[in-house]
Amino acid sequence: MSLCEAVGLTKRFGGVTALDGVSLRLEPAAITALIGPNGSGKTTLLNLIGGQARPSVGTVRWRGEDITRWPVHRRCRAGITRTFQVARPFLDMPLLENVRLGILFGAPGDLAAGQCGRARSRHLLEELGLGERADARAGTLSLGDLKRLELAMALATQPALLLVDELLAGQSPSSIQGLLAYLGSLRSRGLAIVLVEHRLQALMRMVDRVVALRQGRIIAEGSPDAVLRDPAVVEAYLGEPAS
Repeated sequence: MSLCEAVGLTKRFGGVTALDGVSLRLEPAAITALIGPNGSGKTTLLNLIGGQARPSVGTVRWRGEDITRWPVHRRCRAGITRTFQVARPFLDMPLLENVRLGILFGAPGDLAAGQCGRARSRHLLEELGLGERADARAGTLSLGDLKRLELAMALATQPALLLVDELLAGQSPSSIQGLLAYLGSLRSRGLAIVLVEHRLQALMRMVDRVVALRQGRIIAEGSPDAVLRDPAVVEAYLGEPAS
């Protein structure tokens, strides 16, 4: 049984089909990269799995159970969480309190929301290089640091599946390498991760599987090398068939 399974997902917005019959299996301790040109349906697929939107057709299963109609908070408490293309922390609150909200949202009433929760929140911030700014307001952070903060908030919910939308945006080259290494350490702890990212070369050395989308459909999936050599993928990115 897969950890999470998308079966025939289609999403229509009026007369526009953003996702068309996509099926996907996600397993524990594996990193899957979703790639494709802008408008190919990558973020829409994350929204359907995370619960930010519901499919027009199709099913989402979690540990074998149909969760297609579950709201976001129920999916989060079951173990599905995500970050966004545009980071959405509470800008007027300190970093530490933003992360503590992740703990409360993921496990309401948990004792970890007290002193233990503060220690765990601070630890997550330190892991992501934000420990020295734990008491600063989130609104004072750069774009790259906002992305790191949102990742800490997502991890505070104790997920089994982490959906990550363009985490590397706004990061320096050295920060990118550090974040990729950190994601690799999360995989070694058993976390399933789905990455949407445009920096393909940065990802290819550390992902287990690549799924390529174009115009809402999967055009290739498999190992990084195989997918990047696929003629349909080359055409999607370069605009012409591979010779």
